Amino acid sequence: MNSSNLFHPVLAGLSAALVVAVPACSSEPSAVYADTWQAVDPNDPSVVTIERNNDNFWVDLENDDDPNNDVIFHLENGALVFKNEMLNGGMRITHVEPSDQAKFEFTGGVRAMAQLDGKPTEIMLERE
Repeated sequence: MNSSNLFHPVLAGLSAALVVAVPACSSEPSAVYADTWQAVDPNDPSVVTIERNNDNFWVDLENDDDPNNDVIFHLENGALVFKNEMLNGGMRITHVEPSDQAKFEFTGGVRAMAQLDGKPTEIMLERE
């Protein structure tokens, strides 16, 4: 067997490895965020369910069957983001890798409104 005949199985093996590795890398955000999360604080009943829908993430902040309570987030710099242009702010969910927790926080004007109402502006979540 000459060296060119050996090259084809090696190339085929590398191609097969890439076919498996590339989808695994691209599905990472879904694997990290898509789940049901509950507040770390035992006194906080907050539950957040995140489902991936193509490039968007459906986030149910009430954990009920009413789709009107769902908010559509998108991935931006590794975090899930919802922007409310009218309030110059929104919400962000960031995965905290070492503890496998998620930090849910209000941003901008939405954060200011929560502060004025005396509500928390961020919640740490863990997988349910």
